Amino acid sequence: MAGRLPSDHDQVQSYRASLIRSGRIRRPCLELPAEITLTEGEIIRILLGDRQTHARVSSTADEQIIRGAFRNSRVARTPGEGENLLKQWCETHDLQIGNAVEVDVLDAGFCYGLRSPGDRVVYSVPSRPNESLHDIASSLNQDTTEWLRFFIVCWNIMMTHWGHRTWCL
Repeated sequence: MAGRLPSDHDQVQSYRASLIRSGRIRRPCLELPAEITLTEGEIIRILLGDRQTHARVSSTADEQIIRGAFRNSRVARTPGEGENLLKQWCETHDLQIGNAVEVDVLDAGFCYGLRSPGDRVVYSVPSRPNESLHDIASSLNQDTTEWLRFFIVCWNIMMTHWGHRTWCL
């Protein structure tokens, strides 16, 4: 479902969630409500107002947690690498650990909106990526070294054919 969608629309399911501290992390994490079930390690989209972010789902013994929201899926997969936009959003909305937030299900399993309780937000819901392109991008992210080797082998074959110097890895 792509397009603009208000948080109070009939198609949007809203759940109360909590900002928590998980482990030794001092920044706020989002504890997902039990009604939202996702897979450990899954990358989802989280809309923070008009900003689209990417988040990785983490699990503990009894809860699912979002430890941060980031500019793209590559950074979301690599904890500690990028700026945590969830922390920034919490600071902007004067939310702290222990406060409640509303999680809006915009496209189950793919896109969720986050807002302060009582606020009305109009989200710009992104379209789901083309599955085949998404699979190619995921495989590139997971095994970039193999693709690089493949590219160099192909490059060397072409350059050898044309009588040029080759590269090695």
